[in-house]
Amino acid sequence: MPTGSLFASSSRRFRLARPDGSTAGVTGFILAALTALALVTTSPLLPMVWDEGDALDRADAVRGWFSAFASPERLPPPLTEEGLRRGWPFTTTREGHPAFYGLVIALGRELAPSFLDPLTRYRFGPMLLFALACGVAAAKVARHWGPLAAAAAGLGILLQPRLFAHAHFASFDGPLTACWLLTWAVLPEDRSTLSVSRRVPMVRLVLCGTALGLTMACKASGFLAAIPVLISLTLIFGRRACLPVGIVMAVAAAVFYAVNPPLWAHP
Repeated sequence: MPTGSLFASSSRRFRLARPDGSTAGVTGFILAALTALALVTTSPLLPMVWDEGDALDRADAVRGWFSAFASPERLPPPLTEEGLRRGWPFTTTREGHPAFYGLVIALGRELAPSFLDPLTRYRFGPMLLFALACGVAAAKVARHWGPLAAAAAGLGILLQPRLFAHAHFASFDGPLTACWLLTWAVLPEDRSTLSVSRRVPMVRLVLCGTALGLTMACKASGFLAAIPVLISLTLIFGRRACLPVGIVMAVAAAVFYAVNPPLWAHP
């Protein structure tokens, strides 16, 4: 059989093997759960790294800021300028890292099971976020190319040596990568997204803007993620790109502002 015919036949079988949406969702869920299990299990093997000490202090400040709402007698009040400065040492202070990664660490620390070691409890939020991103990305791959391709993509992301390490750490690079993966995974893929009557595709634009805003809110370099998103939307929608670009960027800006409380006092 000629090589071209063999390739075409294999390609047809491969396309026919693509799962439906529910199967892709199950594939993504399984990969997310396995990723979370792998990260939590191996976390005690990785010692604390340079960036984590400072990130943990900042996350504790965020936890204290939320606790202040339950203790009105504590000064300063959390929504005052001084309260925001103490509770959110990000964005407009020190080197200026945005605040979302600190919120992820703080929330994960509160949700982490008590049987985990102290450092892993601080790492719990970033690890879960990374596992979620791997699962959502794998589900997208599974929808297009099947579960085997999704498994290969998930393992390819997780087992990059440096990325595997950063996915554990209670710092900014893991959440940054996770939010960027989520941005890609929910990026619209066809022009039907412009149809206002189709609510689900329109929601994807909002989800894309949300993920992009969170990417930018993890680290200053996250702003670079806006460039490929703009290019992709322009290539997909062509002359009609103004609406989707406007929606995505407006949502991203709103999300960035919402998760950076230091900007509430000094926009």
